[in-house]
Amino acid sequence: MRIHLFVLFVIGVSACGDRGTEGPGGAGVDGNANEPDACADQDCRVAADYADLGSTAGIANRVQPDSYLIWHTNIEGECRTENVLLWADLMGGKGALSDGIAPGTYELAEADFSMDTCGACIRMVGGDEPDARCYLASGGTLVLAEVDERLSGQLESVTFSEIRCEDFAPIDSDCTSRIGSLAFDAEYVFTD
Repeated sequence: MRIHLFVLFVIGVSACGDRGTEGPGGAGVDGNANEPDACADQDCRVAADYADLGSTAGIANRVQPDSYLIWHTNIEGECRTENVLLWADLMGGKGALSDGIAPGTYELAEADFSMDTCGACIRMVGGDEPDARCYLASGGTLVLAEVDERLSGQLESVTFSEIRCEDFAPIDSDCTSRIGSLAFDAEYVFTD
């Protein structure tokens, strides 16, 4: 089911907005993507450090209440060349969410660094197929403020390592990324 849902990223990618304004999905785009270090490697398709991205609504779905929630939004891509999809699959009973999906602060740990074992599966997809580059969170904090009527919270100091888009396997790559902070607050679009 994850692969089917992951393919949906093609639908979410849209045209770039202006830096410093609200981007697609309402995401603030005040990151460091214009700095020379962030733009050094265009092939990575994501900025090395997005810093503080402000807040966004994004889109939230309740696939299975209390055990499987999805949230996603677009952020501006590296050097304003393309958009990047930021995607979170929240799965109760696994990884950081081993005790279930509930308001709280969750440190992303080793179990969350693999799509096979993650509970807080936070990914980025930069670019369009067939040239997309995919990333999975490799550290940081997920704060969930509300999960019942809406999905709200924040990502803090989340780092990303590159994975293969086809099977989510980790790969040896110099491409990494980081989000300093991003607050989100979205009503559920689809519910059970």
